[in-house]
Amino acid sequence: MWVDIGCGTGYLSARLSERGLSVIGVDHDIEMIEFANERFLNHRITRRPVFVTAKADSLPFDDNTTDGVVAVSLAGCLSSPDGFFREAHRVLRKNGFAIITFTNRASLLIKINWCLNKASYMIRSPAPSDGQYRVYACAEVVDKLEKAGLRVINVRFYNFFINVGDLMIPPKPLAIYCERLSKYNISRRLGGNFIVVAHKI
Repeated sequence: MWVDIGCGTGYLSARLSERGLSVIGVDHDIEMIEFANERFLNHRITRRPVFVTAKADSLPFDDNTTDGVVAVSLAGCLSSPDGFFREAHRVLRKNGFAIITFTNRASLLIKINWCLNKASYMIRSPAPSDGQYRVYACAEVVDKLEKAGLRVINVRFYNFFINVGDLMIPPKPLAIYCERLSKYNISRRLGGNFIVVAHKI
């Protein structure tokens, strides 16, 4: 069983289910869970995902019961990731995987994007989607995960672009090509996000 924490509308849960995994989507927002349940009620997936309401730092699963935990765009919404990391460790079986994404505090592109957005507020009011997210230093994340008992086995940086309104610079094909930079140190200063793969030891 895999758990998609902060599943939102259930998109990732469904994609994992389509690959044959047994998936439970978890979100603290009751409306999101209701939407996800309705969305996939008649979905043609062999193993339809199940959706439940819960908080990331208080998961409704027994110890050592899950094969994997995924959390995409969740960490930025948390005031602190520590409780979530402890819960991920608790529910994972030995050698189970945690796959988590973070917004990169060191990214120059994120800083440029922030400045562009701030400048745009001079000509428009901030939209609800402009809310602030917590950003992370990679070394901080690795340290916290390892203190929680999860060994980091891979870190990859991605999202090598900035947004100017609806315009993406560089264009999407080039931004995707730039993800090859992830193997170089410069990626830590450019990639807007990073994904961490860890396992329970």
